[in-house]
This record gives sequence, C-alpha cells and structure tokens, in this order.
Amino acid sequence: MLTEAEIKAYIENPIPKCPYCGTRDIVGGSVEINCSAAYQEVVCQVCDKRWLDLYTLFGIEETED
Repeated sequence: MLTEAEIKAYIENPIPKCPYCGTRDIVGGSVEINCSAAYQEVVCQVCDKRWLDLYTLFGIEETED
C-alpha cells in the first residue's frame, strides 16, 4: 500500500512514474468521465501494478464562438 507521501510525490511530478517501482514505463487507458470527476486506469509495464489516476474539474475556460 502506498503512503500519503508517495501518493503526493506521484501527483506533483510533472513527468509521471510508477509510484511502486519508479519506472517511467507506464501506460494510461482512456479517461472515463462521470459528472464532475474523471478517472484513468494506469498500468506499469515493469512491475505490473495497476492504479487509477483521479481527476476533478477545477475550472472552465471560455472559447470563441
């Protein structure tokens, strides 16, 4: 099980890496959207661990019509 510090380091890293083994060889599936939240399954190609990246709506940006 990951510690809060390991989860925080994974979230704050601009170049994601496996929170279990540290490799950058990870693959994300399609993003699933449910109301104002979204998630994506991620798989490490080295240690075979799987987890969900969780996303939340943090704002909107207007576009030109």
